[in-house]
Amino acid sequence: MESLAEKTTNYSIEQFEQDLSTAAFSTVKPIPHNNRLSFYGGMGAVDELYRATSRNVAIQHRKAKALHPLNEQEATREVDQELRDPSRCSLQGFFSQVVKHGGSIPQEVRQRLLSVTGDSSLLKKQPKPGIDELFEIELEKARTTYDLNYMSGADTDEDWAKNRWEVLNSKHQESLRIAEYVNPLTKKRGGDALPKHEYIARKGLTKALDAFEVSSAFVDPYSQNLIVPFVSPWGLENRWRDAQGNTVAMSDNHLVIHNCASYQKIPSSSGPKTFCSGTKTKGLFHPIGRVQDASTVVLLEGYATGLTGYQSSKVPTVCVGSCDNFLAVVAALWESDTCGRMLLIGDSGTEDKLKKAHKAISLFSPELGRNVAWATVPGPDNYDLNDLMIDSGLEAVKTFIDDKIEKFHKLNKPDPAKAFIRSASDILADESCTDFIVDGIIARASLGTVVGETGAGKSFYGIDLACCNATGTAFHGRKVKQTNALYVVGEGARGYRTRIKAWMALHGLQEPPDGLSLTAGAVDLSDAEKLAEISKFCEEKEIGIIFFDTFHRCFSGEENSARDVGGALQNIGKHFTEKDIAVVLVHHSGHAAAGRGRGSSSLKAGVDWELLIEKCEDGLKVTPTKIKDGELFLPETFRLVKQDTGWVDDKGAVSSLVLEKGDAKKLVRLNRKDAQLWAALKSLGTNFTRDAAERTTFGMIEAKNKGQYLSRFLTKMSNNDQLKYQDDNYLFLN
Repeated sequence: MESLAEKTTNYSIEQFEQDLSTAAFSTVKPIPHNNRLSFYGGMGAVDELYRATSRNVAIQHRKAKALHPLNEQEATREVDQELRDPSRCSLQGFFSQVVKHGGSIPQEVRQRLLSVTGDSSLLKKQPKPGIDELFEIELEKARTTYDLNYMSGADTDEDWAKNRWEVLNSKHQESLRIAEYVNPLTKKRGGDALPKHEYIARKGLTKALDAFEVSSAFVDPYSQNLIVPFVSPWGLENRWRDAQGNTVAMSDNHLVIHNCASYQKIPSSSGPKTFCSGTKTKGLFHPIGRVQDASTVVLLEGYATGLTGYQSSKVPTVCVGSCDNFLAVVAALWESDTCGRMLLIGDSGTEDKLKKAHKAISLFSPELGRNVAWATVPGPDNYDLNDLMIDSGLEAVKTFIDDKIEKFHKLNKPDPAKAFIRSASDILADESCTDFIVDGIIARASLGTVVGETGAGKSFYGIDLACCNATGTAFHGRKVKQTNALYVVGEGARGYRTRIKAWMALHGLQEPPDGLSLTAGAVDLSDAEKLAEISKFCEEKEIGIIFFDTFHRCFSGEENSARDVGGALQNIGKHFTEKDIAVVLVHHSGHAAAGRGRGSSSLKAGVDWELLIEKCEDGLKVTPTKIKDGELFLPETFRLVKQDTGWVDDKGAVSSLVLEKGDAKKLVRLNRKDAQLWAALKSLGTNFTRDAAERTTFGMIEAKNKGQYLSRFLTKMSNNDQLKYQDDNYLFLN
């Protein structure tokens, strides 16, 4: 196969332009709307090197061969609309359209053009997009339509403003042509023909006068077809101008008719409903009532269903044509900021499609997902609101819609307790107490740290907390509210398997906790994009608490920088605690100061609670150093005991350690000389006097002031619960 470079050598841009022009301009008939995609889109189905040239040829052809004269800008806009989706086009399709419209292509020209067939066919072989990509795909299509209609940006750029002014003036010329061009959408509505139409009568809607009044549909007096115009959201804006540049006054209904991008034909007989051939309907809709700036809009499928819905509820309604168009219309309405909340009501049997559409919306934007809700009409497959009206009356439809809207509004009702600014009376009127997830330690939506040196057992403490939260198991005597937990494993990922399995064995669980999830690695708290991804997961899985173990492995910033640490805390607030998710940071203690967290003091200042983990001989000691929403409790000690997991490997039974509340011997670290002193004192028996200690140790002490050195040593061992002074004697406690 020839490379692109070899093609370029053999087939110059100039020769390609000449051949494509020869083929395109050989046509003698105008290219109608329903053939433009195959004709102009096919011209663009060539290698990327030649696409700009093919686009220029297409624009010149459209400008010269249109049924009505077009300026450069109008021709460009129409051609670009057809070049948006090259995967649907081919040069062979272009050749067929040339012949169909009276043209001819010499064989040698045909062969040369085929040598630069584009790689657009590869697009058809791409994997099916994931559900998280669906809304973004529809949104990109909506944005393309927005750009093609010259509605993006603001009138601050002089060139853009001039460009838009030319488009608005061209609208006046187009309006003059519309009066002469045969198009059913320009004909009058025919008076009272709409309520008398056979289709309307079959649907029992002859008295839906309120809905007729705000619908732009009309009856074509020539064909007797019911014509339902479909527009994009930008078709709801009046951009028509007269020769002097003044806005042409017209009603909302007439505006929809003049700006429609397609229309549905509904015959008076029982024949099939069809859309205008050659038009694209994705993202288009038929409005019933004023949709612009409406706080809530109901999206329904068919026209009769839309009339039924509006007549019963008087809520602005949008007819999308089919269930497959819901997602595209939501994307277009959201991108254009046309309305507020959107309630999607599908026919019975469309639950899976609507659920998938809503999931795609929520994955794109959780906030948008909360402003879009869906429901289906109960009944047999394809049962809709119009069927419900025929069977149970208009009041049943009103009750159904009102109930769904009321539930929708309740879900979105703001929580006064979360308002940024609240009056003192509102604050004092709130009698709710602190909502603890783990009684006395972790409050809902709080941020805390578990601090300890390496090997102190802080990760054992963290995984025990996570498992108790996920299952609702009491945490060593403390009440726990069951809430799904996510554990971000920053280090020692393999060890967590056995720790969780050992915890399960201790509590008699055969199956892993459904509410516990773990990551395969660290998550950077400075990476806003990654945190947004984790936040989406938390919302889907209804996570109530998330652990980052350790803060060092989950933070790429400088621990000693108050600015970097502050940025991480802001990200935690934005993505987690502000969404009612508690966060636990498992953190290393300082090297010089083992009693505090390592790095900037802004971390402790910014958290709601902090626990200090100290290593003991056979366990750990937990001391609260900060609890903003509770009281500091007395230090608690835990033993780390061996627990069989039930697994067996090539070395035998696999075990791990689990926490067990109880007394633990405090670990005292001694240097070599102090260890010798301690051994000498232990040789004195169960107790000793000061004189005996001096006689035994003074020969070992190298310091000048031997008495002072011994006093400090004895005080240290007493403070570490190794000695007790009583009745002029020192008693060994361990």
